[in-house]
Amino acid sequence: MASDHPKITVSSLLKACAICALSAVIFYIVFPLPQRARPKARQISCLSNMRQIGLGLQQYAQDNNNDLPPRQGRIADGSVVSWRALIDPYTRSKGIYRCPSNPFAAWNDQAPKGNDIEHDGFNRSYAVNSTSDHLHSFGPFSGKFPNGFPLSKAANPETLLAIVESTAAYSDFNVLNPQIFRWPASEDSKTGSLFCGHTGMTNVLFCDGHVRAKQPKDLLGSDALALNPWTTNGEPFSPASQAKATSVIEYGAKYSRNN
Repeated sequence: MASDHPKITVSSLLKACAICALSAVIFYIVFPLPQRARPKARQISCLSNMRQIGLGLQQYAQDNNNDLPPRQGRIADGSVVSWRALIDPYTRSKGIYRCPSNPFAAWNDQAPKGNDIEHDGFNRSYAVNSTSDHLHSFGPFSGKFPNGFPLSKAANPETLLAIVESTAAYSDFNVLNPQIFRWPASEDSKTGSLFCGHTGMTNVLFCDGHVRAKQPKDLLGSDALALNPWTTNGEPFSPASQAKATSVIEYGAKYSRNN
């Protein structure tokens, strides 16, 4: 007795698989991944950049008496260069200095202009913590450490900020200097702000080498925190400095949302 069921052949199975595969391709073209997945991927890429930069800082320290590089220094030919150029022999990639989410990361200057260390061919995205009020508060890359900060002097390297995200052309970031870091980014100016463009988060690198995504409010260095992440000794800011830091961080969070 003949079967009423259609005969399934290898050829028909292959055709069905091909149709399913083509349908899947069309689906992902017409209905791409959720918009939030793309920013997350860019944030992860940025975190990877920071990890590699952190490794460069650690390797530099290992070769230099456990001292981090200074914000700026001289190389063999006498040129004054930024910390980025000082650790370049360890990182060997300028691409890692460009955050894929930072809309101003493409801006750089390939042509050196005298001893201006801000024109060193590196993209703007990542800046070292040079926090200083010239009295009591000092970051590890402030002018107080012209030869590099000894990691042995960090009260808590796991909570001490080494690098933050920035839209400014400067290779450093001073959270107590609103005159420079509380302004819109501009290709014609070096000023800018803290970058918090990873769905409201900002990536940071700590002096022990680990990286984290943080909400801007977590970087305020307030009394609510056990330690001030901006100062090498972990001590809180004075009320006046706290007000400056708050205005800089809150401005960066707001500005990043609008760009």
